[in-house]
Amino acid sequence: MHHLIYFSFLIWITSCGNKPTLIEREIISEKISAFNILSDNHDYLHVMMGEYDGNKQEAFDKFNGIIAMEDNSELLPIKKALSRITSVNKDSLLVNRLDALVDYYQSGLSIQIEAIFKGYGHNVPFEGKSALIVYDSLTFKSN
Repeated sequence: MHHLIYFSFLIWITSCGNKPTLIEREIISEKISAFNILSDNHDYLHVMMGEYDGNKQEAFDKFNGIIAMEDNSELLPIKKALSRITSVNKDSLLVNRLDALVDYYQSGLSIQIEAIFKGYGHNVPFEGKSALIVYDSLTFKSN
């Protein structure tokens, strides 16, 4: 009986220390996906700020809905910023901060993606939609 308890405890202890290992492809895939989502929907931010014509609340609802549907850890800061906005019409400072966050976040994602590509010797700027295909071809060549 003691052996069973000891063995169970040993399995529990060793399994607690085993975090799932992220592989580089998963990491870059999330970065590329987040970059593309933000790029594809950035115009909603400009509507929310009044720079583009359109209904500010509808733009917020669409942008918020798209981001909320995504299970991508790279988008957590965007989700957090969106959660602080209660009214697009009253929270213009928060909307401007969201736009700045998205601008800089996209730039950061772009730099991180390009850095990984450069690590494989690929020095050509990436196209968002085909970046994962390029990554796969680079990693295939290096194996």
